[in-house]
Amino acid sequence: MPRFVVKPGEPGALRDNLDVTSAEPLEETGLFVVDAPDPRSVLTNSQQIAWAAPTIEDAGQESYPSGEVSIRFEAPLDDADVDSFVKQHELELRRQNEFVPQQVVVAPTRERKTWLPDLIQSLNSERVVAKAWPNTLSRYRRR
Repeated sequence: MPRFVVKPGEPGALRDNLDVTSAEPLEETGLFVVDAPDPRSVLTNSQQIAWAAPTIEDAGQESYPSGEVSIRFEAPLDDADVDSFVKQHELELRRQNEFVPQQVVVAPTRERKTWLPDLIQSLNSERVVAKAWPNTLSRYRRR
């Protein structure tokens, strides 16, 4: 069964969603790791989910999208161009990488129903974007 992360727009948004088979809080982040047969149905059938994204599995470890997206532009943009780009895509600028001036971190501003993989695909299709990817959180265990 697919696992993914959701950001409820309101408390209790997952409680009444019949498409969810389990939901566990992701520590103190306000995010939930959810199991459901169809992740998109959870997003489309609820007016109260801000965004959702599949978990990322790598070498047996699971990472969880945080809702933030890193964007590396082909070349540094001036502040006005970054602001225009961010606004055009309904994003909010969270921070700019001080060591890599053409890289920024953004988050969706739309209140509901953002499927992060679609957002990232849209960003990657822009000619000024070299690469966009989700920022993630990880849990580590000692063996």
